[in-house]
Amino acid sequence: MSGVTGLVLVCSLMDGDPAESSNVHELNSWLKHRGFGELVDVAQHSGGTKHPEMCMFCCGYNDFPENHFAEIAMSMNWMDPESVVLIMQPDEGSTRVIRPCEFDC
Repeated sequence: MSGVTGLVLVCSLMDGDPAESSNVHELNSWLKHRGFGELVDVAQHSGGTKHPEMCMFCCGYNDFPENHFAEIAMSMNWMDPESVVLIMQPDEGSTRVIRPCEFDC
């Protein structure tokens, strides 16, 4: 049985643009090149009466290189780094919450 990692990436609306020049596009290219599915924005499925005014990408992967992905994602030049949060929850072990500052400070 392989290990499953649930992943959530939260970022600002300007950072979540799927355009070819965005960080999300680069992360999706990295994932696709390694045989993983792309990040999917699920913010439109949130409750309430308003859009949450953020992008929230969610996915799950088998045998995912968590540390490598975190290093790449958190070292990117985000337009609004204070809004970036990466959450990784493996099926075994502790949930990790990572912010870009942890790599820059």
